Amino acid sequence: MSRSWRDRLLVSLEPAALRWVRLAGAWAHRVTDQRSVEVDPDEGRGAWHGAAAALGRAAETWRGERLRVSVVLSNHFVRYAIVPAPEGASGPDEERALARFHFAKIHGERAAAWELRLGPGRSGSPRLACAIDKDLFAAVKGCFPKESRARLVSLQPYLMSAFNLWRSRLPKEGAWFLLPEDGRACLALYAAGAWRAVQNSRGAFLAPEDWEALLERERQRAGVDAPRTLLARADPRALAALREVRGWNVSGLAAVDERYAIGWTAQ
Repeated sequence: MSRSWRDRLLVSLEPAALRWVRLAGAWAHRVTDQRSVEVDPDEGRGAWHGAAAALGRAAETWRGERLRVSVVLSNHFVRYAIVPAPEGASGPDEERALARFHFAKIHGERAAAWELRLGPGRSGSPRLACAIDKDLFAAVKGCFPKESRARLVSLQPYLMSAFNLWRSRLPKEGAWFLLPEDGRACLALYAAGAWRAVQNSRGAFLAPEDWEALLERERQRAGVDAPRTLLARADPRALAALREVRGWNVSGLAAVDERYAIGWTAQ
């Protein structure tokens, strides 16, 4: 089997940038290419259209190569919700229907145009659901048609990619995940073996005091037993400042770990 068959391409799709890392080798996962392309967020009808167009242009250059492609979507393109335990659901189809009903209660009729996924969870526990525009889902898949040697093997929201990457670092009592981006911050709580809260907020979250205000507000909503442990993908110096505020136990999260699993959108 040729070495190129084992190459992985890890792609981050963001409103203003398309970024990727190429990894080669069966075991070493050697970085052979790492690039960033600016995106025009005003190209097309919505925030994701420019990014999808840039991905399509880049994918044209990859189609002749035997690659396994994983795409992570910025939280700008994703809606999240905590869905109550699906009581009485007889299978995955009914569980997804309950998730869609829950999104419709929050967002109204526009939720009908979204592609939904319901995360795994223990019986009787709330679940994390995510939604993206169906057209975005189709656009990303369309960049890698069946005749292309570059195959799309994974499409994940940033929050789920980060959680899967860093789940082993979760303390027993659980923790908050903070993922700030340019113009947005996603904050989610995983505790007692299940998702308990999620907030994907637009705004300028540029300084530790901005994060601290968001954290305290969401912690009050979650209840007094919510942990004060935070796992964050942010500037280490800013995290050091936050660590000194109100007794938060803060750990920084690397952009790409030693296994080269993706979990990054640029600050």
